[in-house]
Amino acid sequence: MHRKALFTENQKFSQTWLLIILSVITALLVYGAYAQINLGVQFGITQISNEALLVLAILMVAFTLFMFLVQLQIRIDQEKLAMRYFPIQFRYKNHYWRDIETVELMDHVPHRDFTYAPHRLRWLSGNSTYLIYGSKAYKLHFVDGRKLLISTKKFEELKSVMQQIDVSTTISANPLQQRKL
Repeated sequence: MHRKALFTENQKFSQTWLLIILSVITALLVYGAYAQINLGVQFGITQISNEALLVLAILMVAFTLFMFLVQLQIRIDQEKLAMRYFPIQFRYKNHYWRDIETVELMDHVPHRDFTYAPHRLRWLSGNSTYLIYGSKAYKLHFVDGRKLLISTKKFEELKSVMQQIDVSTTISANPLQQRKL
């Protein structure tokens, strides 16, 4: 049974400069592979084998398409927060409010929260970070000690939704703004 979503958000990588750079590099590799394989023109200063150039071009096309397709999808209702990182996760992962101790709304994500431990250590600790857009985020503190940090573009809307849900919520302001006061 689907409950009515109180909050939905889709985040995509919107760094235009990054997508332009990836597209240009991909186009150069595809052209280089075409020129070297079909026209017999050497691509680059030192020659690379046709097979290696073709594999590199295919991998770059796949990575560029992935960056255009990837998105973080979030739905919040009275019972849970459901999220997926499409196309890596096809099914939504549900985080039920009964398993969450507090939700920390962060007007400014400190740099310490951007740091990533090696994958083994992150998986052992159970902490995860999904930062795609901006410096505003919310951190879920689970009863079992795990933490989940998720970026948001809709900070004010999320704040009002959290007031409707029966979960303990704290708000962390931007430390730079606090110093100015």
